[in-house]
Amino acid sequence: MAFQRLFSDPTIINKPEFSEWEDISHYKQEVENEYLYWQGMQDGAQLAYIIMMLIMDDEQETVE
Repeated sequence: MAFQRLFSDPTIINKPEFSEWEDISHYKQEVENEYLYWQGMQDGAQLAYIIMMLIMDDEQETVE
């Protein structure tokens, strides 16, 4: 509904309010994407660490 109200007037795109709203919207999306990227990096590092520990534990059991 907000989207329809925002774009019901075709001249809204040329208004400074729209430009400001668009800048804020893009900034929020960029912040969210960066957070998700770093969270994925952290999750991937934890997964790699756990897998390495499991492999090392299996190797030690086979040696003993």
